[in-house]
Amino acid sequence: MSIHIHALHQGDGHAWSSAYPLLWEAGMMIAKLRLAGERFEQDRQDLVSTAIQQLIRGLVEKKGESFNQISTWDDCLSMTRHIVRQRITDFFRSRVRSREDAVEELPEAPQDFAPDQRFRLDELLPEVDRLQPDPPVPQVFRDRFIEGWSTDEIALRRGINRNTLLTYFAKGLRTLRERLTQLEGDLL
Repeated sequence: MSIHIHALHQGDGHAWSSAYPLLWEAGMMIAKLRLAGERFEQDRQDLVSTAIQQLIRGLVEKKGESFNQISTWDDCLSMTRHIVRQRITDFFRSRVRSREDAVEELPEAPQDFAPDQRFRLDELLPEVDRLQPDPPVPQVFRDRFIEGWSTDEIALRRGINRNTLLTYFAKGLRTLRERLTQLEGDLL
């Protein structure tokens, strides 16, 4: 059977109906290796389904350079396996997330800084830029608090699992709070 990557990029339903079972099989092979046991059966299915949806969205909507570089069936299978591995990592991270990092939603992005704020935006941005760059914490903080994107928009646009994104924010906010408390003490 021949699957034309160009047809997948174009969102051709027939091409995707041919590709889906093969992608499912490739994803499940990785999921079974990393999430062994009957108790994870539903989780494996959910993770592989989510990964394939992400692949489809990325290919059809041409999201990101990595999806645009998929030019062969092997590239497509490799990307599927890569995404499945990422979703499994997210799954394990969500299981071991500390209570401190378990947030359901972030506070609203400030519309404007009030005059009584202790720090100005030009003082805060260098501290945001000092946050761990991998994962892309400074960029997602700017997306949220400067650009005003919602958590769901950032997750979709950046291709990051929502729960993982919330963990990044929780850890980043905690680090910022510590740094700003220290900076405030130094200024006094």
